Amino acid sequence: MASVPKPLDYAAYLKTPETKRRFDIVDGEFQFMSPAPDTIHQQTVLEVCDYLKRHVERYDLGQVFVSPVDVIISKTPMRTRQPDVLYVSRSRQHLVQAQIEGGPDLVVEILSPGNTPKRVQEKLRDYAAIGVLEAWLLDRKQRVIGVWRPVQGVFQQTALYHPGQRVRSNVLPRLRLPVDRVFPR
Repeated sequence: MASVPKPLDYAAYLKTPETKRRFDIVDGEFQFMSPAPDTIHQQTVLEVCDYLKRHVERYDLGQVFVSPVDVIISKTPMRTRQPDVLYVSRSRQHLVQAQIEGGPDLVVEILSPGNTPKRVQEKLRDYAAIGVLEAWLLDRKQRVIGVWRPVQGVFQQTALYHPGQRVRSNVLPRLRLPVDRVFPR
């Protein structure tokens, strides 16, 4: 990637070349996620994305995106996140620009070894700050899906789904995502 000013501001960010590498920008500094996600992570992302996309298209609810796509948390200082999957409802379509400028209805994060509890909490704080309505944290090791919702501006886990169960969503009330489908065997 070309040399960029530090800390990165929004104008400079818009001039950076497109990249396939996944990263967040925190306080104007790139935080690259490496190594690239493993195949199990990618399969999990595709399963969630496929299921959500079919549901959203069936009922004409909005749009589903898969990483890498930037969600702008703040332009000054520059701060972005790249959830693995995200959903933006029709009522929030104004957020869909070259990046997502504001809070998607739903963000999905597949936890990997580099996701420390501190890092996950930082992401959840950022998502709460921009009005994300729901976050799913998928723990591949435990084969569970935690559903998090903002309660007085702070994300709290409101449900935990195990194999044999179906995830229920406040932002997609007709959705019933089977946990067994999400995690590859």
